[in-house]
Amino acid sequence: MLTTMLGRHRAPVLLFYFLFSCLLLASAQKPEHTISSFDNLPANVFFFDDTQSAIYHDSIEGNVYVSQDEGKTWNLADGIPKGKISMVIEHPFNNRYAFALTDKEEHYRTDNRGKTWRTFKLPLPPALVPKPLSFHASAGMDGHILYQCQLRSDLFVWYKRRKPDADCYVGEKFKDPVMHEEDCECTDADYECDYNFVRSGDECVPAGPEPIPAGVCVGDPNKETYLGSSGYRKIPGNTCRDGVKKDEKVEKKCSQAAPKEGDVIHQTFEFPNYIVQHAYFKDSTTFLVRTAEGAVWQSSNEGYTWKQLFPDKRFLAFYHHKFSNERAYLITETKFFYYTTDTGRTWYEQGAPTPPNTFGVEVLRFHPNTDTLIWTGNENCFSDGQNCHTEASYTRDNGRNWYFVEKYVRNCAFTKDKDLYADPTEIVCESYAEKTGSQVRMQLEPMQLVVGANYFSRKRKVFEQVVGFAKFSEFLVVASAEPGGRSLELQVSLDGYHFAAGQFPRGMHPETHVRLRCFITLIHALISSIQAYTILESSTKSLFIHMTMSEDPFYGNILKSNSNGTYFGLSIENVNRNDAGFVDFEKMIGLDGIALINIVSNTAEAKISRKKKLRTRITHNDGSTWKPLTPPKVDSQGRPYECNTALGFLTILTHVLIDQRCALHLHGYTERLDPRATFSSPSVVGLIMAVGNVGEELAPYQDSDTFLSRDGGFTWEEIHKDAHLWEFGDSGSILVIVNDEEPTDYLLFSTDQGLSWREYKFSKDKIRIRFVVTVTSDTSRRFILMGDYPKSSGSVAIHVDFTALTSKRCVLNREKPGEDDFELWSPSEEREERCLFGRRTLYHRRVRDANCVVGKQDKVEENIVETCPCAKVDFECEFNYVKNDADECVLLPGAIPLPNDEVEACKSGEDYWYERTPYRLIPYSSCDGDGETRLDRGVRHACPGFKAHGPFFWLFVLLIPFGVTALIGYSYYRRSGLARGTIRLPGDGLSSYRYESGILDTLASVPWYLVGIAGIAWEWIASRTEGVFYRSRRGYRDLRVDEDAQILRFEDED
Repeated sequence: MLTTMLGRHRAPVLLFYFLFSCLLLASAQKPEHTISSFDNLPANVFFFDDTQSAIYHDSIEGNVYVSQDEGKTWNLADGIPKGKISMVIEHPFNNRYAFALTDKEEHYRTDNRGKTWRTFKLPLPPALVPKPLSFHASAGMDGHILYQCQLRSDLFVWYKRRKPDADCYVGEKFKDPVMHEEDCECTDADYECDYNFVRSGDECVPAGPEPIPAGVCVGDPNKETYLGSSGYRKIPGNTCRDGVKKDEKVEKKCSQAAPKEGDVIHQTFEFPNYIVQHAYFKDSTTFLVRTAEGAVWQSSNEGYTWKQLFPDKRFLAFYHHKFSNERAYLITETKFFYYTTDTGRTWYEQGAPTPPNTFGVEVLRFHPNTDTLIWTGNENCFSDGQNCHTEASYTRDNGRNWYFVEKYVRNCAFTKDKDLYADPTEIVCESYAEKTGSQVRMQLEPMQLVVGANYFSRKRKVFEQVVGFAKFSEFLVVASAEPGGRSLELQVSLDGYHFAAGQFPRGMHPETHVRLRCFITLIHALISSIQAYTILESSTKSLFIHMTMSEDPFYGNILKSNSNGTYFGLSIENVNRNDAGFVDFEKMIGLDGIALINIVSNTAEAKISRKKKLRTRITHNDGSTWKPLTPPKVDSQGRPYECNTALGFLTILTHVLIDQRCALHLHGYTERLDPRATFSSPSVVGLIMAVGNVGEELAPYQDSDTFLSRDGGFTWEEIHKDAHLWEFGDSGSILVIVNDEEPTDYLLFSTDQGLSWREYKFSKDKIRIRFVVTVTSDTSRRFILMGDYPKSSGSVAIHVDFTALTSKRCVLNREKPGEDDFELWSPSEEREERCLFGRRTLYHRRVRDANCVVGKQDKVEENIVETCPCAKVDFECEFNYVKNDADECVLLPGAIPLPNDEVEACKSGEDYWYERTPYRLIPYSSCDGDGETRLDRGVRHACPGFKAHGPFFWLFVLLIPFGVTALIGYSYYRRSGLARGTIRLPGDGLSSYRYESGILDTLASVPWYLVGIAGIAWEWIASRTEGVFYRSRRGYRDLRVDEDAQILRFEDED
């Protein structure tokens, strides 16, 4: 009978369960999904274990894609050229490693879960088998790899077989073919570079001095000789004979041999003209130099030997590919250029659509897809110049085919960048509206910003008049001008399509400081001699800009945006700027959120005297607060500073407040001859070197000394008197400094990070050293000093080699820290707060006095020990608020706070939203906090939805149907006579039916009740909105439904 009853009311009961389930699911978070499209199915796709990083290998196109967010977004692997990869293999026992193999000898590997890839070489191409690499399972042996290779040999193999047209039969039983081998004569192709030699063009040149056996070259190295390697060896497995013999020993001078352990050597090369451009290939030992007469020289061994490239050509510039470390381009005066895809081992000639432009526009612009380029050249500039203009073209095959983009442009670039996720086919151009006449005479004409998808075939004008655009991190920034040119707007985009105007605090909008002549002279992107703002380095999820507040002398305010680059708040005032628009602002490499600046302390006096007095400030919380630098207690000679003596020892002992009259001040970015000579190094976190002085203000450069910090700028020490150029080597295990005040013949080096210094003489005659460089990663022990002799007509390059100082390798033991040559260090050790940006992070660094070589060990990732509660240092002032002398955020006079935005706060499914306060969380901070620890949260409100009502509301809603059911059941019980024992005789079945189904009828009414509640709610909403949507229908009204008709209809249904 129960089955019968359920069967009769199955529909309403199921409906009840369905609605109840929907009610539960509605409060649950909807699953998130993202669809990514690829041209081909993957040959291999995998996650690095227990991470958000994934690899996708398209073997048909030969591309490798990497996702760092669990597959939501994908990008081409950083460091792997497009179309080269035949196989991707993950390390089965170390989830940080993966290998991308080609069909050549050069391959790619990652040790940080796909973030970056570096090249490595195998002696022979890997075998075409499913698993060419095998790995060691032991924890300490995971770097040992066994691989199967293809054996290459000049071996002639032949078999006997019947001629196709022979009219005969073999007449014998089948026999396995017999192989006959004959060795061929050796050719150049049978040899490769020997150990300690690298390929440079068609030659193998020494990577450095050649190691020799003990007992050889014991006398005068300039007179004695030895038999050394020719630089070549036969490829392993090759059996060629006779012919070319390139591996025979050759006689060499002992001066070319490697020195004994503990010695330093050098090699000098003089150029016929002055050096005007120089740069290393990233992650390579190959170095390029361009001289004033247009010659390009290349060294493949860090300046040990040099070779001129294409001596009969004159080069205007060279470019290194922004997204491919192995590529570079040499620009000639003609429609031809030269390029390399293997860090200069081979160079190829390629044609361009036009000669390079002479308007100061970058000739080449690069794309993350390494073969895609933009070329901007001259057109019609060889005759009378009446129609001389620029013309931009693009290629998708590294210059084999070119396609027109636009003419009369000042700047064209791809919108897509490493961190800017835009349409990869989109091109953005600054373009003149008038496309006729000479572009030389158009300097005062307005520029339009035009953006075009599908390589500019679908272009659209975004802004009518712009000063320029630039890309920084994940931001595309455009300086747009109002008609008439008297007002500037900062437009920011995160996708290259949608733009939002920057909102500035009261009194700091660009229109109050810009002048019309700022459009006349552009130096670079948004930098001009009298411009409104300069975009600064932005790598912590915020955009930093410097707004010029005074034109002569130049200084201004640094403003910092929120996470999407639209609302800007004041970070600090009166920051120094030079005439070219560059600012004394520099962030520390490897420690995000730490930056150094110089401020102008005499703004009123400087406007009259035109002489600025500078003071240095540092921030450790991404610009929220700025403090003076703590001076050392004593100088490099152990004597206290004069200002410390005058002030007494109170300031020294407390270290709480640094008196303005006794602080450390440093010479900044605007005074640096080489902007690449940064304060810090990517190879050793926290190490900073600079030139400055201790006192009330920054002293002249000639009166300054050299300082060092090992903890990210918290504490400092003077390491040597006088101003010096500096460079870091071997991840900070070698520091080199050279006098920068006058010509010199020696350098100083330290192997204990400044505790002691040794002198090395590199020249008989004194040389004015201009630059000290090493490989971009700062991991080498070889340096190049570049300078010139007094009254000379050319530059000199001095290769200095410290590799023989010691052969002991530094030992890193991750399992037993403290028992090796490294130590764990945190940048927050020297301050009251234990955390930076809401986390306590530990880094590995070599013990200061450990006498060992770090070398190219795998970089140890930082270790986040704990997430910290939010503190005041994790917050900055909200828009239209500034900090007062009490370090509190107060509203600017006459300014209005931002209104609360409930929709924006709840759009990601949050349960609650909070009213705005004078503070906002620093975007780079990951602190953990709630309640009073979150200064950015005001009064809490529930977000619209189910959680907008409290638990009692929903308890009441859910209890109503059950309460009504109980009342109806009780009433039925009373009226049916069951309570009094009344006996009812069965009739035509009606009474029996009602008795059996009454309770279920009541239960079935519960879902109908919920439906009714929903219907009543809908009718109420419709009644409120009906007048809104139908007010225009005057003279008409809807007829009511007769209530009696409703009753009759229900009776008919019964």
